[in-house]
Amino acid sequence: MSYPSVAPYNVVIMGDNAYDDGDQLELNCSSEGGPDLEYSWSRTNTFSATTTTNTSTLTISGLATVDGGDYTCTVTNDAGTSMNTIAVNVAPYNVVIMGDNTYDNGDQLELNCSSEGGPDLEYSWSRTNTFSATTTTNTSTLTISDLATVDGGDYTCTVTNDAGTNNSTITVYVGPVFTTNSLGQEVVIESSFTLVCTAEGFPRPSIQWYLNNTIITDSSNRVIVDTTSMNSITSTLTVMVAEFNDSGVYYCEADSSQSGLATINSDIVNITVVEQPVISPPFHNVTLGESIMFNCTEFGSPPFTYQWFMIDTPIVTLLQNETSNTYSITSVLYNHTGQYICESSNSLGVFSNSTPAQLIVRPSIVEHPVAIQAVYPGVSVSFSCRAEGFSMLSYSWFVVASGYDIGMEIENETNPMYTISDPRYDQDGTGYYCIATNNEGIAVSNTATLSVLQPNITDIMFIPPLTGSLLLLNFNDSQSMTCTASGGPRIMTMWQFDDDSLTGASGSSLLTVATGSNSVTYTISSSSTSDTGTYYCVATIDGMTNTSDMYTLFGKT
Repeated sequence: MSYPSVAPYNVVIMGDNAYDDGDQLELNCSSEGGPDLEYSWSRTNTFSATTTTNTSTLTISGLATVDGGDYTCTVTNDAGTSMNTIAVNVAPYNVVIMGDNTYDNGDQLELNCSSEGGPDLEYSWSRTNTFSATTTTNTSTLTISDLATVDGGDYTCTVTNDAGTNNSTITVYVGPVFTTNSLGQEVVIESSFTLVCTAEGFPRPSIQWYLNNTIITDSSNRVIVDTTSMNSITSTLTVMVAEFNDSGVYYCEADSSQSGLATINSDIVNITVVEQPVISPPFHNVTLGESIMFNCTEFGSPPFTYQWFMIDTPIVTLLQNETSNTYSITSVLYNHTGQYICESSNSLGVFSNSTPAQLIVRPSIVEHPVAIQAVYPGVSVSFSCRAEGFSMLSYSWFVVASGYDIGMEIENETNPMYTISDPRYDQDGTGYYCIATNNEGIAVSNTATLSVLQPNITDIMFIPPLTGSLLLLNFNDSQSMTCTASGGPRIMTMWQFDDDSLTGASGSSLLTVATGSNSVTYTISSSSTSDTGTYYCVATIDGMTNTSDMYTLFGKT
């Protein structure tokens, strides 16, 4: 009895799909269905299509790039055909980077990466240097236009597929370029000057200085200091004391030849050592409104042209139309304070600047303290002082004892106003003045004198009134006497009888009257012989007294 054939189905391929170069590939194919199943293998890749038949097991020794691809197992019998496919990948190997590794700044870099292995190779690039790590993907060719120092470094091409990863690295060197170069200048004899040269590259270059094509070596008068930072170098040449043989053409050379790169030279710098013009006088120290004149004298070969400048650090201002060898100001203002230089040139085009001359406009007192009169003890008094000047002003106050000319500074009094809250008699006749100070100098005010008044009896009143200084009073009559005095808040006013204080007098105790006036009344309600005698009023402040006239009272029956 015969059975019908069943077409193949459930075709399964067993085996690895990722290999390294030189491995042995072994794939086993199985299928359901039958009978009489026949197996055949085929491979398709970028190289070729190959067919191997009549075996369910495929073996390839010494695997190579050409062996990567899609392997298909086809199973056939009389009832039909079925198949399955497995992708076999050979890991990348023999990764090679083609391209130059030395470039000048501004060149275009082009690197090409190739690898055996496959299929489905993916390429990516990475760069590592002292600046950064950068990755560019999905290209076997890396192109960078306008190459710069930051583009120098180690470039790695990484090749990847499902079977593995491999890479190769090339070091790219970028030639030096100058980023800073000094300008030509004139140099005054015996002064110092400095030239700066900055270059960068990958790797970092070295710098050599030249004067008139002769190497400059480090010495006590020509000091060379190199400062490095990553791939940059700054070389500073300082001539400490310029002589005429320091004139000439300077340049620096950046050298990266150890990496196969060319050396380059900076722009040339012309240095001319010249005599210095002199301004006379070198210094004006004046007050507001005075006139000044500066004169510039040149020692080189005439004819000369001149230009004056004012320096208010850091601003340098060209003074329009000031092109003669003199510069004058008829009435100086505070903002004329500063330095002035005269720039001279001759027909050879040699420019030189004078040493700056200084103009200082000292501050001025515009409000002097005014002498204060009629101030009683305990009454606050203030002295004010105001100054003007170019820079910020500070104030200090001084006290001058009576009979002296020089004052003593009052501690912690730094405001334009000085206040004495409680004048005393020992301050009577003292003087006060302020000193205003700024960067340009000092201004001293006039001295104001403080006058501390003694108590003053302003009015004596009797009821009933008396004639002259004598009072004739009938016994048993009444008599009142009022004394009014001025002298500030601490005045004490009292009546006295035969040199004894009349303690019963109203207001004979110390009164603190803000108005500075104090009045006291003594009343005799019914006179008797004991009331006859001498009366007078005494006003007292802090031990200072003022006594009224004497008044004599006579009684009669």
